[in-house]
Amino acid sequence: MVASGFTACLHSLYAE
Repeated sequence: MVASGFTACLHSLYAE
């Protein structure tokens, strides 16, 4: 699902 990929991207940004 697109939402899944989008959420994963957000998590990556927060990890920074």
